[in-house]
Order: sequence, then structure tokens, then C-alpha cells
Amino acid sequence: MIYNYASVWEVYTIISNIIFIFLTGNLQAVPKYYFKQISLEEGLSQSSVKCVLVDERGVLWIGTRFGLNRFDREKITVYQEDKDNPYSLPYNDVVFLEEDAARNIWVGTSRGLAIFDRNTRKFACQELDGEPVVATCCLLMSDGVYFFGMKGVYYYFYVEKKLVSAS
Repeated sequence: MIYNYASVWEVYTIISNIIFIFLTGNLQAVPKYYFKQISLEEGLSQSSVKCVLVDERGVLWIGTRFGLNRFDREKITVYQEDKDNPYSLPYNDVVFLEEDAARNIWVGTSRGLAIFDRNTRKFACQELDGEPVVATCCLLMSDGVYFFGMKGVYYYFYVEKKLVSAS
């Protein structure tokens, strides 16, 4: 039998291209973006944002001078200081936000550090010797978190769930 090598080659090229298109189309990782503009009208506590955190659940945490905002892609929940509630934010001026390896949300304000309990939606303000711990930033480690402030360095141990002075 005599084959026309030109037509066999054309069929091979067409089939190869079709297979390539299907394979590359399925293998490409197309990122899924979610964009929504949020403002004061949607409930944001202030339009000037000081810090932002996206936690492992995809929740957006926004720190402002007038409180902490939690955006779950549907609504904004604002957390602010309430002097009559010991489980509220220690102060409204949020300085930093961080999620540690134990999935704790840490909120640093200009007057105190707090850890947010996702189950109860309450803040546990951190104190040492009856004084609030004030930190301006933190450093995540494998067994805990370092917090740095004007009055010293502090360390939170995951296992003991305890904050101690490291300075």
C-alpha cells in the first residue's frame, strides 16, 4: 500500500495540535480573583486603612484608627473598644494584624495587644503584671510569636498558651 506522507504528516500535525490544546487548556491554573470595593457606605469603620490581613479562611481583616473590620465577602463586622466590656478590643487604633501558626488572630493596638477567639468572637487582652502589653509588631516563630514594643519584647508560647516577657 502506498501512503501519501504529506497527508499523513498533516493528519498527525492536526491531531497533535488538538491534543496539545486540550492538555494545556486543562493544565493551566487560572487564578480566581474576587474583587469588591468596600467603603464607609458598606460599613467600614474608617476609609483610611492602617493594616490588612487575609486569614487562612479567606476572611479579610482591616485595621483602622477607628476599629477592626472583619469582611467575610458578604458583610462587614466592626469591632471597637467598649470600656464596659472586658472582652472588647483594647483600643480602636489598630497598629498591626497577624495570624500565627496556631491560627490565632493577633490584634495590636496603640494601647494594647489582644488575641481574638473566633468561636466566642471575644478578645483576650494581654497583660503582664497587671499592665497591658503594647506591641508595635511581631515575628512568627515555629513554637510561638515574638512581640516587640516600646517597653520590651514579649513571647507567646503555643503549647502553654502563655505570654511572657522576653527582655
